[in-house]
Amino acid sequence: SKAAGLQVVLQELGCATEETMAFGDGDNDVEMLEFVYLGVAMGNGRKKTKEVADYVTSHIDEDGIWNACKHFGWI
Repeated sequence: SKAAGLQVVLQELGCATEETMAFGDGDNDVEMLEFVYLGVAMGNGRKKTKEVADYVTSHIDEDGIWNACKHFGWI
């Protein structure tokens, strides 16, 4: 799963889960969004993905990633 892959990467980099975030829109992203510290679902995402996310941004075609980054003050 994507969560298992992230866990391996974090271990290799010596990073904590509290330093992670991820964007997702599909059923295959649910476990990843639950694993990371901040899970962001795209507005066009599946219902389950939105339910587990910490934040739901706008549709990908409506600058969803940009809007989430603005929301959190990263840009």
